[in-house]
Amino acid sequence: MAIVRIQIDDKYLQGLDAFGASYTLASDNVSVLSASDLNPADFLFLKGKDGKEGHPDLLYAKSRLQASPLVKTVVKVAGMDVADTAQEKNGRMYMGNFNHEQALRLNLLLGGRTTNVGIETEVFRMLLSGKAFDGNGRKVDSSELRSILDEKIGVRNPIRAEWYEDSFKSQDGGIVLMRDYVLQNGVLVPGYVAPLQAYLTKSQTPGIDLKSWVRNPNTQGWPRADVKRGETYYWPPTVGYVAGLCAGSDWADLDGDWGPVC
Repeated sequence: MAIVRIQIDDKYLQGLDAFGASYTLASDNVSVLSASDLNPADFLFLKGKDGKEGHPDLLYAKSRLQASPLVKTVVKVAGMDVADTAQEKNGRMYMGNFNHEQALRLNLLLGGRTTNVGIETEVFRMLLSGKAFDGNGRKVDSSELRSILDEKIGVRNPIRAEWYEDSFKSQDGGIVLMRDYVLQNGVLVPGYVAPLQAYLTKSQTPGIDLKSWVRNPNTQGWPRADVKRGETYYWPPTVGYVAGLCAGSDWADLDGDWGPVC
């Protein structure tokens, strides 16, 4: 089982009702949502980053995606059926039971995108610092940031999991990283394809130190070989597999070897 967390940048704000935002249905299969319909307070602001490994300014959702009426309408057109299957610690319901392709496709259909390991290192640094701003530019209370962090990696029941965009293939004797997916004629196509830079190649069970990882990742966000040891379990990128984050009663882990149809 896996769920998906999304980010939205300014150019994608046109199809999302995931967080209780108001919306208008133009017909049974067309959704209309403008940027003004979203509540910026429901997002963390992530400043853009230059370069090949960068991204534009992003609004990073504080909570996971809900099966709202608009979401159901959009995915029905794509032949998908969704429902709220799990609950956050604060009682908020969210959707689950997606494979990797479904998660990426769903976010793109809703006008958003799926996070990747590079973006996540930036988000973790922000959460660990206790300093962040929402989409209105207002400071987010540190207790709320701790709650968001706990929802992601808190060692407790129930099990929570998130797909990341990152997927891996073999090329010229090495591993190639693929992410920044878009839909072209209904097909998922990676906008970023590049050799995986120097990273920690051995599993650690346990573990790696979360702070050491996110404060000094490689250029693509993955742990370096000299990352400090800690309590976060780690499985390295594996050809033919995809990435994700998972936490439960005994562990939290970063995985580069999830099966895409888990």
